[in-house]
Amino acid sequence: MSKGRNKIIEDSHQRSAGNSSELEQQLLEAHTFAFALMNNLSYGVFAIDMQDDIQWVNDTACRILQTRRTVFVDKPVNHFLSQWPHMRDAVLNEESYLDEEGSFDIPGADETFLFNALPIYAGENEILGFIITFRSFSRVAKLLGKYHATPLRFTFDDIVAESEQTRNIISDARKVSRTDSTVLLTGESGTGKEVFAQSIHSYSLRRDQHFVAVNCGAIPESLIESELFGYEDGAFTGSRKGGRTGKFEQAKGGTLFLDEIGEMPVNMQVKLLRTLQEGTIMRVGGYEPIPVNVRIIAATNKNLQQEVNNGAFRLDLFYRLNVIHIAIPPLRERTDDIIPLANKILMNKAATMRKTVPRISRQLAKKLVSYSWPGNVRELNNFMEKFLVLDGDVDFRIKKTKNSIDSKVEKNEKPAFVPSSLQDIEKQAIVNTINGSSGNLTKAASILGISRNTLYQKISKYNIPLPKK
Repeated sequence: MSKGRNKIIEDSHQRSAGNSSELEQQLLEAHTFAFALMNNLSYGVFAIDMQDDIQWVNDTACRILQTRRTVFVDKPVNHFLSQWPHMRDAVLNEESYLDEEGSFDIPGADETFLFNALPIYAGENEILGFIITFRSFSRVAKLLGKYHATPLRFTFDDIVAESEQTRNIISDARKVSRTDSTVLLTGESGTGKEVFAQSIHSYSLRRDQHFVAVNCGAIPESLIESELFGYEDGAFTGSRKGGRTGKFEQAKGGTLFLDEIGEMPVNMQVKLLRTLQEGTIMRVGGYEPIPVNVRIIAATNKNLQQEVNNGAFRLDLFYRLNVIHIAIPPLRERTDDIIPLANKILMNKAATMRKTVPRISRQLAKKLVSYSWPGNVRELNNFMEKFLVLDGDVDFRIKKTKNSIDSKVEKNEKPAFVPSSLQDIEKQAIVNTINGSSGNLTKAASILGISRNTLYQKISKYNIPLPKK
């Protein structure tokens, strides 16, 4: 009986030992998995005890800071992070410390980071230590830029260049693209300045980075600084919690396209000039300069030299922007491009609308070439859309203009037809209403029956310059 009892006890011990061994194996595997997980996170992690000593650092932190783990472990955290006391106090006072900007006091680690600080609980209320996580601010800015960047739709291959003049301009623009030189694009409204700006970026060494466009004439004067440079949390009433990056930071490493630069207020021209000279920006409400590496392409339909003479544009900013000047001629000066461009527009729109392309007759082609196209490519684009929608049943008659080549109209003819679209009509209605409201956008929006935000969007869409106060 005693032997049987001993046998049962022995088997029980063996099973217990087996279960213990299996449990230990499971714990080891879980431990290994947890460490592998922590070491492969995309952000750095520091574990700190209650004595403010660093107990553990993940591989990502070592890689970001280019420092061995042994340099950190068992060392006081404030040797490397001077803002630690503030972070510690925030956690102990149960205040959130999330996505706060800061930097390490480590030689060579000059980058700005976004820090989070959290407690490590041993029980429900007992704090065992702290966790600090951090990631590169430039990486976060790049991620934000991904959603704020202007979608690229054009390359040099999209530009119709049958005329020698256009081919020469494209040749020069290609050469300029491979440098970081500032470019000033000039030309009448609708000549395709943004098409050239996008093409230059797409052909440049920065093509894998963001292209961010901003219409300097469509942003209210009171908001343009925060749009370009961003703002800190609490910088002004109504500002977004946590602050916001501006266009310069969103375009970091890429290209910033300043459209309608001639409409920029003079006081902002001073701040833009300083940014271009120093390569840094200062957010609204901020105190630390932020380095920005962007390529500037500016565009205007104004004569900036005349604007300088009139005191509306700073001479020093003009010289800073006018490093490489590319003048895009109006459509009436490159008539060899008109019919090929019209055909290309028809083909593209027909594919989108799933319609058969109507043929441009010889008579219509002659009229298209003879017309002065004051709205340039934008006006031609609108007319060809109407031509397609109406299956070519459009009576195109030339309205007499001083730039028209063939402007004779018989007296007994019906009123001349001028190409227009619903967009043209809407744009003109907005312009007339804003002017009639003396620039009061709230009043204009009310008259138009739309919200103020919708009015701003349409002002930006149609590149409508706001009246100067």
